Amino acid sequence: MIRKIFATAFLIALIAGAVWLADNQGNVSLIWLGYEIQTSVAVLLGAASIVFVILALGLYFLLTLAHFPLHWRDRHRLKRQQQGIDYAGKALLALASQQGDLAESFAKKAHGLLSEHSLTLLLQAQAAQLQQNTAATTRFYTEMTKRPETTALGMRGLITNARKTNDTNTTQKLITDFYYAHPENVWATENFVQEIVKQKNWDAAEQAITNTLTKKILPRAVAQQALQGVLLEKSRLLSGSEALALLERAFNLDKKNIPTVIEFAHALLPTQEARARTLLYKTWKKNPHPALATAFQASVEMLEPFAAYKHIKYFTAPHVKNINSLLLLAAAEFSLGILGRATDFAEKSLKITPNRTAYTLLQKMAEQGNKPKNITEKYALEAQQAAPLHDWTCHACGNHPVTWHAVCDSCDGFMTTS
Repeated sequence: MIRKIFATAFLIALIAGAVWLADNQGNVSLIWLGYEIQTSVAVLLGAASIVFVILALGLYFLLTLAHFPLHWRDRHRLKRQQQGIDYAGKALLALASQQGDLAESFAKKAHGLLSEHSLTLLLQAQAAQLQQNTAATTRFYTEMTKRPETTALGMRGLITNARKTNDTNTTQKLITDFYYAHPENVWATENFVQEIVKQKNWDAAEQAITNTLTKKILPRAVAQQALQGVLLEKSRLLSGSEALALLERAFNLDKKNIPTVIEFAHALLPTQEARARTLLYKTWKKNPHPALATAFQASVEMLEPFAAYKHIKYFTAPHVKNINSLLLLAAAEFSLGILGRATDFAEKSLKITPNRTAYTLLQKMAEQGNKPKNITEKYALEAQQAAPLHDWTCHACGNHPVTWHAVCDSCDGFMTTS
């Protein structure tokens, strides 16, 4: 709007000036190089305007000529950039279709046209990895680590490459370097913790996990669970009040964590027997985990049979139809010599899942009750053939350890056993 106002005002002023010159033409006399020129003011202004336009056009031509190399260079650069993007797209499609040779060719052409772009290094690394060219893959990922925007991606690539070649020492060194250079990186933190727990370096693991909690790098629940596992393992290297203090600290992080509850209760048992059993009972009531049943049974083993039976009766009441409750009751009844009820509980557990524990109990009861030899042998055979019940299972490899550990003995998985 303002531009229109100024344009209109300028046009009006120009018209007014032309009208005024028409009414007041006047004369102008010039003497230049011995020549005398006489003309009107209007003609002089017109001639001056023509000279000005000619000079402006000449200047524009000279400027255009001067800038021609720059314009040509920019057009050439844009053309190369577009070609590079096209080749990068073709390389991505070749990678998606598992065509390593084509991907390598297109990625190389893209890099020649877009050498300043980090994407081309990644494409070349992926193409080399697809062709299992370890040396080339390492070279490209190493180059990526030299660029700030791709350092983390390059380090991840080098670590993955080292793992594929089973180069343990290089893997550990790269992960350690990556973590200390970028302690805020989630992937670096997770892998660093995985490596140091494999080495049973619990102090370093505790420090790294505590750092993730402080800086909120990992989800709080994940970090707390990992810290509980580390504290539990550290407590096993200590004894007495020192071990108990670590276990209590772990317990306070999450009072529902089964391994911590069991270890804490076990540590409390010699001096705070009632509290230990109460802790196991309250946890069992909310979550009837088989390991809790095993731990509670161990907590009453030193008691007189009838006292142990009363404790087990109370413990199993919230989940009396649970297979572990039935087996606890069967064992408690058997210890009191009440074979009929013990047999009933064992047989009820078999209806849920055939298991070695129940068949072994039935075999012992058959022997004690002087049952025919063929019945005893039948239970013994079934006990051999039946699968055992497991307290713990590693969900990464399927291993069934007798005792819970933060690191699986079979696959080195961290916090994969539950």
